[in-house]
Amino acid sequence: MIGPQRRSTAQVIQEMLREEIIQGRLRPYTKLREEALAERLQVSRTPLREALRQLESDGLVERMASGGVMVAGVDIGDIRDLFGVRAVLEAHIASEVAARASDDDLEMLEGLLTRMERLADMRDQFIALGLDFHDKLATLAGNQRIRGILTQVRGHVDRYWANTTDRRPQRIVNVEGEHRRIVDAIQRRDPAGAEAAMRAHIWAGASECIDAVQSVVRPPD
Repeated sequence: MIGPQRRSTAQVIQEMLREEIIQGRLRPYTKLREEALAERLQVSRTPLREALRQLESDGLVERMASGGVMVAGVDIGDIRDLFGVRAVLEAHIASEVAARASDDDLEMLEGLLTRMERLADMRDQFIALGLDFHDKLATLAGNQRIRGILTQVRGHVDRYWANTTDRRPQRIVNVEGEHRRIVDAIQRRDPAGAEAAMRAHIWAGASECIDAVQSVVRPPD
């Protein structure tokens, strides 16, 4: 029997930097200097370079004209494309959940919304619960293929989102109401209503995100 494979040093570094980028701790256009990163992460240059190559392949970092590497910048067209894909997938998920959710599932979703409402003033925890809300819906829908696609798409979406909530704190207030409308439709066993509420939620986030990132200016190389 083959046991679980151990992650390489490059994979560990990649996951650490990916998390920092998605959570907004490494902002768009931040230059990633190998020497400083290697020292901070306490790793050698070889696995670090491999990790950066993979992040570049994933579209989270990009090469500068000077040959260095920086966190991928802001691309309005990319934001629209990502949110468009997400809107289609998550609207379908909401519809499926409305059609099949059990009473226990509904109680779990209601409890999650209640926790989000209580933590609305705590940005990081609110965002984490928001991600959990969407993850729970994807799990309840039971479509593993969609979940896999969403994981990749939302990694990019969440990066933009993390970099906009500081500029648009009102978005957190809006999200509360949007999530409530989604859950209300699911509780009514209304697939079409849940689909429409989710689609409106995703596109509202896209609009807020596009408005906010306009202020992110690309620095000179």
